[in-house]
Amino acid sequence: MEELLDSLMARDRGEVITLMGLLLDRLGLSPSELLRGSPGAAVRKPSAPPSGVKDLLERPPRKISPKDTPVNTTLTAQSETEKVDIIKPQEPANKKRRLLLLFLSSQLFRQHLDEASTEALAKGFNFAVAPGRIPVENIISNVESALNRIDDKETQESIRQDIAHVLKNAKPPTRNIPHKEYQALKNLRENEDIIILPADKGNATVVLNTIDYESKMMKLLEDPAYKKIVRDPTTYLEKTTKTAINNSPIDDEIKRHLIPREKSSKCPKLYGLPKVHKEGEPLRPIVSSVGSPVHQLAKHVAHVLQPHAEKVDSYVRNADHLIDILKTQTVSPDDILVSFDVTSLFTQVPTGEALEIIKKKYKPEEHIITLAEHCIKNTYFIYNDQRYRQIEGAPMGSPLSPVVANLFMEEIETEAIATSPLKPKLWLRYFDDIFFNNEPVTASQFNNYYNVY
Repeated sequence: MEELLDSLMARDRGEVITLMGLLLDRLGLSPSELLRGSPGAAVRKPSAPPSGVKDLLERPPRKISPKDTPVNTTLTAQSETEKVDIIKPQEPANKKRRLLLLFLSSQLFRQHLDEASTEALAKGFNFAVAPGRIPVENIISNVESALNRIDDKETQESIRQDIAHVLKNAKPPTRNIPHKEYQALKNLRENEDIIILPADKGNATVVLNTIDYESKMMKLLEDPAYKKIVRDPTTYLEKTTKTAINNSPIDDEIKRHLIPREKSSKCPKLYGLPKVHKEGEPLRPIVSSVGSPVHQLAKHVAHVLQPHAEKVDSYVRNADHLIDILKTQTVSPDDILVSFDVTSLFTQVPTGEALEIIKKKYKPEEHIITLAEHCIKNTYFIYNDQRYRQIEGAPMGSPLSPVVANLFMEEIETEAIATSPLKPKLWLRYFDDIFFNNEPVTASQFNNYYNVY
């Protein structure tokens, strides 16, 4: 919906910026929260409504259809009998974009996308197609949802009049994509044989056989961490979450933003992102929890606990932070540099033990632990019309999972390094990715020790 804001700004940007600033200030919202009609809704991949290439790739897997006309390609797979065939479109050197089309059968490999479809997809994950019309009904509906949290009737009416004035005078922006590509995008959604979605890592578009995708998803759900449930617990969790928040000493103004509105929450959805950098292209399970009963509460608890994670000695904020740290290090000729990661960290975290560690070591207020436990123990989702409850580990997609996993790993690595006969000169960690520098010993010695630990 963010592109809708741009369309409103097309006629008189200064006026609308001033108006929207006033509106957001009154509501206490961010732009994405206003347009989505729910407080604090993060722009997460599967939650946005479809409106072009950006949303085609952001949402859980969308379905696309191959065309008959082949596109000029460089083939990196040499045999039709190979399971995986990769096609990379040839592009001008000055275009900084990447499109990776991954087919999981030689039959699909022979059914190339036509040029218009490939060009549309190659515009990238964040490209937003300019809308052909301004979706007045959607804007009004989402604004009304936001206004429901304002008690002052006079303020509500004032905002309605401001929005009505903007909508009355707004015009759609100029089309930013050729008609043939626009039509190709519409066609891409209608075929059920192929699914399109972003790769787990890297700026890549991945095309999968629907059957292969669903088979891999069902394989993931065979994990004992997931249990089938019959009833949708959404309404029940709205009530219990409201009670938990009201029973806490959180400020009343904050409570208003955390409490889910009755019968307005969404059931979280499960989808998978292909790990094209790993053999067999396994899927990473992601639970899209935006709009769920506990999502806002999980964000709040994560915000409270995050400062503790940032104080950890091994903490790495991002790639730039890692580079800055490494610039200060001196590496001897005999040193070894090693990187490794934790297998399926989030689903392997013993959440009860992790929360107990956080409680004892960092001593947050008691209600924070209680609310964190409420969020983690009430992880559920839907896939192919079947609902599941996650009974082990922390869910991928929850705002709370990264900080809980981070603090749990900090405890493990601190004790392991303290008792290890192999002391690393440098030990850095970004969630489950670990980098260390050590005097000459084999990497397997380190790996074996920490796995045993």
